[in-house]
Amino acid sequence: MDYSQKYQEKLVTAAQAAAVVKSGDWVDYGWTTTTSVAVDRELAKRLPELKDVNFRGGILMHVPEIFRRHPYACSGNLQG
Repeated sequence: MDYSQKYQEKLVTAAQAAAVVKSGDWVDYGWTTTTSVAVDRELAKRLPELKDVNFRGGILMHVPEIFRRHPYACSGNLQG
């Protein structure tokens, strides 16, 4: 089996990954350097159309764009 070909078939753009998220989903942002800056940026663009999306993650190396755009970012409540 050609694993590199399988890997290439599964790759998607950040916008495609963010498009999969729907209202009510849980999104795991990962920890430290595993947090995708590109997916965060694309997902932040979609926040106005989403409702009750829950985000979780750990120690982050940057301020996520969702924190900058979400009205509850400072309260620690990122639900809906």
